Amino acid sequence: MATAQSRILVCTQQCPPGHAHGSGGDAAALTLLQAVVDEIDRRRLWPSVAVEFKGCPSPCNQGPALLLYPEGVLYNGVTPADLPAIIANHFPLPTSPGTEHPPLPAVAKRPADGAALRAATDAALTEAAASLATDAGATERRLEQAARADPGALAVHFARYKFLFHRNRLAEAEAATRDGLAAAAAQGGFAADWRALSRAAAPWSPAAGPARFYLFSLKALAFIRLRRGDPEQSRTLLDKLAELDPDDQVGAEVIRALHRGAIDAA
Repeated sequence: MATAQSRILVCTQQCPPGHAHGSGGDAAALTLLQAVVDEIDRRRLWPSVAVEFKGCPSPCNQGPALLLYPEGVLYNGVTPADLPAIIANHFPLPTSPGTEHPPLPAVAKRPADGAALRAATDAALTEAAASLATDAGATERRLEQAARADPGALAVHFARYKFLFHRNRLAEAEAATRDGLAAAAAQGGFAADWRALSRAAAPWSPAAGPARFYLFSLKALAFIRLRRGDPEQSRTLLDKLAELDPDDQVGAEVIRALHRGAIDAA
């Protein structure tokens, strides 16, 4: 398992046209950064792996680039599709029985026919993922159908707000994220309004199931508010996350660093 000294550096330095290092691509670098964060979240490697973003480990025209410590291994020309293999190679999960980490939180309080409903929901999510590269409209329809059929499925809420966010439909992504927060709160038995929550409101540490999903979605909401030009509420959300999750199990420090960068650039 990775140690606390393990770090992934994502090069986000953008060299201007004509620079000796070449010209970097903002979209590719930031897309890769988000994909790294998503993969660390999926594999639940926070806080044993830190993610940093800065420049410049290699010429920009060879990017996007990743530099992994403590090995000091540099990868050039990385795409989001490359990440699962890279992360699995450098930060393998434990393989002893009972230690595997599922990619998404378990869903609690399902109805009596939950097994059949869960199977149908999982099938819809699989179909949505399969159509993503070729037919985003079909993906969206499948996600909406799954949400209507099983409004308590946290995995569906996750898939919906990630889908909308990556298409820059930020207002819709925010609404979907807030729906996910409400669903997690209902299943976890705590207040849906994050402003009313305290350390005693839920089992935040170690967080699992609805509590972990709520923390993760609160981080997503902080990022969306930042991207929508509201750094003040983004900071307030991040402060609440620091209160509920002082061990940073969901990697909110990455969003806090982005927040600092946005403030410094303003």
